[in-house]
Amino acid sequence: MRPGKAPTSAPPVCQVDHTDLYGMVDALPVPVLVSDACGLCRCANAAYRTLSGLDDGQIIGAHWSDHVSPSDRPALLAQWREQCASIPATGFVSESRLLRADGDSVWTQRSIMRLDDTTLIHTLQDIHAHKVAEQAWQTAEAALTAEKDRIQVTLDSIGDAVVTTDALGCVTYVNVVAERMTGWDRARAIGRPLDEVFNIIDAASREPATNPAMQAISENRTVALAANCVLLRSDGTEVAIEDSAAPLRDRDGVATGAVLVFHDARLAAATTSRMAYLAHHDELTGLPNRTLFREHLAQALKLAHRHGNKAGIMFIDLDNFKYYNDTLGHPQGDALLVCVARRLVKSVRDTDTVCRYGGDEFLILLGELQTSADAERVAEKIRTTLSEPLLLDGQRMTPSMSVGISIYPEHGNDADTLLRNADTAMYLAKKDAGVGHVVFDQRQVRGVGQSRRSTRFADESELTAPAMPRAISVM
Repeated sequence: MRPGKAPTSAPPVCQVDHTDLYGMVDALPVPVLVSDACGLCRCANAAYRTLSGLDDGQIIGAHWSDHVSPSDRPALLAQWREQCASIPATGFVSESRLLRADGDSVWTQRSIMRLDDTTLIHTLQDIHAHKVAEQAWQTAEAALTAEKDRIQVTLDSIGDAVVTTDALGCVTYVNVVAERMTGWDRARAIGRPLDEVFNIIDAASREPATNPAMQAISENRTVALAANCVLLRSDGTEVAIEDSAAPLRDRDGVATGAVLVFHDARLAAATTSRMAYLAHHDELTGLPNRTLFREHLAQALKLAHRHGNKAGIMFIDLDNFKYYNDTLGHPQGDALLVCVARRLVKSVRDTDTVCRYGGDEFLILLGELQTSADAERVAEKIRTTLSEPLLLDGQRMTPSMSVGISIYPEHGNDADTLLRNADTAMYLAKKDAGVGHVVFDQRQVRGVGQSRRSTRFADESELTAPAMPRAISVM
């Protein structure tokens, strides 16, 4: 190898014979580059040429920074000027990417030391594998942090309280709901024993309850909290809770901690009770819905058959409800339905059942009747009660209704037949405005369409248009 000559534009350098130096450098196993004080390359050894893929023609006479990645070059040159050019006999160490002849780059650690006033020695170390691993680790760490943040946001968003522990039963995490329920904020709770943060007792005996998290860890399975447990909050107040705990396992299946999920049992009981109520009652009026009505009807028919009595079904349709609803608005239409429901309940016995069938239709089950006339007397009582004027949104109105009646066992022995015949009678009452109520009579059904009689309870839509109201006046 022979030293290169600096371009005529380069600053003059002392002419020192470095032949022996160049030979020694070429024999070194590590990549080495020799430059002048201005950074122009004088020689490079075989290890440097192998690492860079460059030949002497590409190296000698070029500035050493020409072979550094453009992304790293500005910062590296600034460091070079500050530490190497302006501070005599001082070198520096830096990390940058070396551009290879094939266009790829390789991470290197470059150490530049001043040999004399005219000569700099650049020693490079290939750290590419280390940097790639470091970047992969940083990427994984960033992804893990982002995932941890997403998990924390998710846990803080759910409605249940969540507490996690390590294998020793010390708290490692509490979500927002757990903070609120236990009275412990996250900063104070983390690192504390679970029994201190999640202090539970048996409501009856007042004795400490078994810690479900530690049980889940020791048995390496999901466990539920014992029934009738109470959580003692940090302020001394008590909350009835329900919970479960599951072990947190490593890749080998070994329990390394536990996650505890719990909620206020009072809310769960209230929700369950509300759902059970709505399954059998109309949400607007609070009356039994058709499901509960059918259950009561089945019982009433059994009693009537056993005691040799009758039972009656009244199918009621409000006259002109659409007119009221459209004129006053839906909120006042709902208020009208609630008023009608209350008057219907007041008009019958406690043992009878008033049901909102849907829309503006109601059903009444009359049990233990002696004669059909008993049902007709109730129908007249209802019409009289309902005809009393009521005031809604500043308007006085007198609602009316059409009532159809069917009697067990004369008009049917099963629920569907009785309901269908009561509906048919109600339709006849609505056709003959002013008659009020009609008791089902098989001889009258010829005027009622067969399709209505057979599909009324399969298609529950309104099939008749209400007549115009007889009277509505503003006070």
